Amino acid sequence: MAWIIQDGELTNDEFIALPEQPFIGDSPLTMWRIDPDINNGMPYVPLMIGLSQYIPPPMTIQPSRPLIHVYGSREKDFDGNGYAIIEPISCEIYHEENGTYEATFEAYCDKYQKYTYLRKQAQVKIPIIYHGELTFQIFRIRQAARRMDSEGNYRIVAVAQHKFYDLQRYLIQDCRPTQLKGNEALAWLFTHGWYGGIPLLFDFTYSSNIQRKSTAYYENVNLIAALLGEDQCFVNRWGGKLYRDNDYFSLNSEMENSRSSGIIEYSYNLTEIDFEEDDTELITILEAADNFGNTYEIRNPNVPSDDIPHHIYGYAYFSYETEDVAQFHSDAQAYFDDHKQSRVNITVRFANLSEVEKYKQFLELDSFEVGDKITVYHKELDIYYSNLEIISKTYDVVAQRTAEIQIGNFKNAITRKAYMAETVSSGSSATDKAINALQQEQYDSNTRIMSSNIGSMELFVISELEKRTIAELEGE
Repeated sequence: MAWIIQDGELTNDEFIALPEQPFIGDSPLTMWRIDPDINNGMPYVPLMIGLSQYIPPPMTIQPSRPLIHVYGSREKDFDGNGYAIIEPISCEIYHEENGTYEATFEAYCDKYQKYTYLRKQAQVKIPIIYHGELTFQIFRIRQAARRMDSEGNYRIVAVAQHKFYDLQRYLIQDCRPTQLKGNEALAWLFTHGWYGGIPLLFDFTYSSNIQRKSTAYYENVNLIAALLGEDQCFVNRWGGKLYRDNDYFSLNSEMENSRSSGIIEYSYNLTEIDFEEDDTELITILEAADNFGNTYEIRNPNVPSDDIPHHIYGYAYFSYETEDVAQFHSDAQAYFDDHKQSRVNITVRFANLSEVEKYKQFLELDSFEVGDKITVYHKELDIYYSNLEIISKTYDVVAQRTAEIQIGNFKNAITRKAYMAETVSSGSSATDKAINALQQEQYDSNTRIMSSNIGSMELFVISELEKRTIAELEGE
């Protein structure tokens, strides 16, 4: 019996679909028949009427592991495959608010020698899930090391900075943006005061929505330092949250593309989350002065209270080239606002809990990014914080999920949190000495605790441990 498809229909060349005389009587029940009203018109055998056509399920393609594309140091077009495509063993990206943005990845030294392209100054394109969508960011390799593991496999480990840091190569020799808004100040930085007096050509675009006017003075500093690192840097004078997307960046009052609707409701048996509070820099009364003899006092009217039983005084001294009382008051208020409440830091380490229903709310954090606003609630510990920012995030590229986030304002960044129009210090010379003495006493006390045993070290954040030498931590 031969079944064929003829004119788009399944037919048989050995019997007709509708015989002139239908089968009657004792016709064999094992004979194939075709009836438009039975078995959807498909061939059938009376003994097996349920027999039907098998339609295979649609083919699904399993996604491969994320791949890293490697490009030359001068490449500007990243749409192609580049010099090589690397499948990393591991890859983590650390992104910090107004600070570090770098990738650390590891790959095997393969027989095709693609790893040879992973050298210093090479550029790599790395896939990142940002707010739930796949994007790509360009990084430039700054460090590359080759090593052999315990099983005899050769590997290469690379550390790469985000493309934004290419701006470090530009030197500002003498530049003074004066009474300009944020976007105007950025434009001035990009067009004035360059080494040799010749405006340079940039691959970058930028923007800022900051409307307050300010002034800064830059001399013999690179562009990154002018934006983030100097005492008079942009984020200290104008404020702003830095957003980076390949060769574009912005410094806005709130980070571009950030969200403000996140909630963490701490699960009763979730252990991979740490809360820290610190009152070391807390001020409830600020005594401020400037170099023209003006003074200004700001105090918290809700003190004393059960949370803060007595006032805590602070002092700040501001220096200006010309007297401006309104600016002085504004700067003092900004300083007070940055010190009027406890520092809070919440570190969340993610586990692979995607299949556990009770962690669903918690896992929503996987789609949040640096700069997003978060509310944290923990009923059992009586903890409630609102309007906290995600200040850093570690993203696992291979697993395509968040590994760790930090929320709050406790972690020290490379720049001050509050912007100041002019130079500010913590106090007069006599006050500075007293404050320095107290700070040194606190430093020595903490060092003694750290050096007592390993468990004591775990009481402190990493940034505090890094301030000590090995000898200090060993109690020498």
